Amino acid sequence: MRADCPVGAVCTDGVCIVETGPCVGDTCPCRSDFDCEEGERCDTSTGACVVPECRQDADCGLGEVCSTRGACVVDVEADRDYDGVPDGSVGLPVDIVLTDLTEDGIDDIVAL
Repeated sequence: MRADCPVGAVCTDGVCIVETGPCVGDTCPCRSDFDCEEGERCDTSTGACVVPECRQDADCGLGEVCSTRGACVVDVEADRDYDGVPDGSVGLPVDIVLTDLTEDGIDDIVAL
């Protein structure tokens, strides 16, 4: 709370920070998304501006949604048993690779 901080300090995430003047240069930590370039967000735990993993649900994988902080997370509405796979999905491949199993010069699709 601002009232708990001394004069000249601001409260950020419950911590009093004394303003010493503007930080200049690329090494300045961010405190909010406003400190970052357009298209970036502030990771307040590290003070670094980062490019979000997603901007909308379509940017994420099957059974995931885009969180308000720009990270793909499991859609709890689609995964009510919390196993990391959307309910009703069976045998989803973890990975798809192309390999010539029959040695005929043509790649075969293999689900791992």
